[in-house]
Amino acid sequence: MKAAGANAYSSILARMDEDQGYRGWDLFQHGGDFAVHIVNAWPGNALKVHTTGGRLKPGQWQHVFVTYDGSAKAGGLRIYVYGEVVEVKPDQDSLKDTIRNTVPLRIGQRSKGQVFEGGSIQDVRVYGRRITAEEVAVLHRTGPLRAMLALDPEKRTP
Repeated sequence: MKAAGANAYSSILARMDEDQGYRGWDLFQHGGDFAVHIVNAWPGNALKVHTTGGRLKPGQWQHVFVTYDGSAKAGGLRIYVYGEVVEVKPDQDSLKDTIRNTVPLRIGQRSKGQVFEGGSIQDVRVYGRRITAEEVAVLHRTGPLRAMLALDPEKRTP
């Protein structure tokens, strides 16, 4: 993902129904950081965590990965940047009910608004199981390796 300016608030990836109390989930650009919402009905029946310390780097490509253990607890959410888990601050920790909805997965916006602007999103993946920290690190390293291997061997540098 290549981020827009640090003051933006926008959805990077979402399956969220704004008409049903924001039911669903998203990876969100939260000012200078990343945030994740998992919601039945916002705000009383939801989880939200965000990174701290300006993790969003405008104008740079970043590898961002989110895992969730299904526990209905904010502590079950992990955000990884460049293959490393980063500290998150819980903003909401009160999920009690389903997050299932019928809206499609959207890249770059929620169901109606919060459009991702001024940046690029590349290589989006959604897994049907929890990915381990070790697997996240491997996935992070795979992208640069693919690019290096795609080069003609004479053009590769140490």
